[in-house]
Amino acid sequence: FQLFVQSEQSAYGVANHYKVPLWSDEHFRLMDSSFRQLARLGVSWAYVSVVTKSELGNRDDVMIKWVRRQDGSLDFDYSIMDRYLALAKKHFGIPKVVCFLVMHGTDSNGVFVPILDEATGRTEMVDVGPDHDATRRPLWRAFARRLYDHMKGLGMAKSMYWGQAFDDVPDKSLVTLLAEATPGVYWTGAAHGRGPDETFRIGS
Repeated sequence: FQLFVQSEQSAYGVANHYKVPLWSDEHFRLMDSSFRQLARLGVSWAYVSVVTKSELGNRDDVMIKWVRRQDGSLDFDYSIMDRYLALAKKHFGIPKVVCFLVMHGTDSNGVFVPILDEATGRTEMVDVGPDHDATRRPLWRAFARRLYDHMKGLGMAKSMYWGQAFDDVPDKSLVTLLAEATPGVYWTGAAHGRGPDETFRIGS
């Protein structure tokens, strides 16, 4: 018999518990302790919120900020994620897994990312789920390719995984799309009834 316990750092839980502004200096100071305790357990896994309302409890916040420039191109602000991963690296070394939550584990009423429009200064919640395949494809391609290059710059490309499926895979077309954009970047899964396979290579 073997006991398996999944433990993960909860950035949003820390901010909520201590009533501190999200991603403030005080928030990062408080998270240092939880990373230190997880390192004692041998944890080497970090989650990054990409879509809103994920299982991380992030509601309308995401750790990577999407920006539509005035010329219509997409840009991405990784400053929050970089600081978070630096904290993980401080305690874990380079994490074995950095899981980017780009898909809900179960069917949902839309899959949204906030995109700041530089021209208007307004943030729009954009549905990048399977019901909007034609419009979401260039968004996901740009996001995935730029993120992979950024992770290479951090020396963490080999730690990069997409996530995450539960017992089902609600958005199979996203799996195909991201495989085309970033071949060699695989997925994590948290299923009860199936083990790792060629796509979902690591279970949480």
